[in-house]
Amino acid sequence: TEECLNQYTWKMESTDNDEYNAIDQFVTAITKNGEAITYNVELKCRMFQALNDKYIKDCFLEVEKFKKIKKGKNKHSIYIAFYPFVKSGGVVYIWNLDKLTDEELNGWKTKRLMNEKTCSSDKKVWKEVYVLPTCRAKMYKFESKNYYNK
Repeated sequence: TEECLNQYTWKMESTDNDEYNAIDQFVTAITKNGEAITYNVELKCRMFQALNDKYIKDCFLEVEKFKKIKKGKNKHSIYIAFYPFVKSGGVVYIWNLDKLTDEELNGWKTKRLMNEKTCSSDKKVWKEVYVLPTCRAKMYKFESKNYYNK
């Protein structure tokens, strides 16, 4: 992703009925030499509040979700986590999942009590997750509303 320009084509190709419904987006990035690289993308907006990005040390990704992303129709996969509630300004972390080794992933694997379904808090279940350190991601700042002055 380092070699890519800031030219992205976003398109939603998955539906509830197709085999790629676990993937949020497919993103095509254009490299400096004009090569198009398409990624399987998982997007998350984390509602964690912090004074600045130094307080955000890691972000979790469900192991089953990771496997589905990696089996997507594209060769490359990335995980993007937005943190809009950072007082010093929003931050986004982007992990290139292709660059994470099995040894690292196994070291980051743990279990967390989580919602059975993403948009529901009715039932909690234990899920395996990878706790991805932010030092292994690219970090970008973006302007976000000042939620602290409400």
